Amino acid sequence: MTTTPEAAGPAAGASQLLKGIGKIDGDGFKDTTRKGEVVFVYARPLPEPYAPGQYPRVGNTGYSASTQQYDFAPATVDEAREHIEARLAAAADELARAKKLTNDLGKIIHDMTVAQQAAWIEWQHGKGADAAMTWIHNGLAGPGFIPDEDEPYGKEAQAWYDANRADPFPTCFCGRPSNSLWMGKGFCSSAHYEQHRAEVEAQKKEG
Repeated sequence: MTTTPEAAGPAAGASQLLKGIGKIDGDGFKDTTRKGEVVFVYARPLPEPYAPGQYPRVGNTGYSASTQQYDFAPATVDEAREHIEARLAAAADELARAKKLTNDLGKIIHDMTVAQQAAWIEWQHGKGADAAMTWIHNGLAGPGFIPDEDEPYGKEAQAWYDANRADPFPTCFCGRPSNSLWMGKGFCSSAHYEQHRAEVEAQKKEG
């Protein structure tokens, strides 16, 4: 089936697809436009006000381009189809990469969990704690994750975990990493938690 090179008209309620060809070379910093580069946007002027110093633009919130930087003309049917197919292919590639990354991370977490389970079995039913630590050591030494004792809290197990976990609690008022949370504030010890709570209760009575 052949298609004629007429412009790709918009469907009911849709904006027309425009093909823009760069007509200036930008500064390479705020403006990365290059002469001859091709972009596709929808014929939908963005509402004013524009950002200070910004040229009038067409497109949408996802992608737009300036009429001062590009010469625009309606995209042909073939150009519109090729653009949409390329966007769909790029989205499919990105989804495939995301799925692979998720799968790889799942395997890593699974193997780390199994290694810890093996260490526990070695400790409880095998050669004891020292032999069990071999599982832990090997899992850290391979990728170079043995903690440096000169790093902050490099000799304090709880504080090291509190400071380096993926989502640390807010730092305790004393400056140390926290392992408990109350009313949005973090605490490094039961003593500091009790101290803060007593201060809050005292303020309530005074108020």
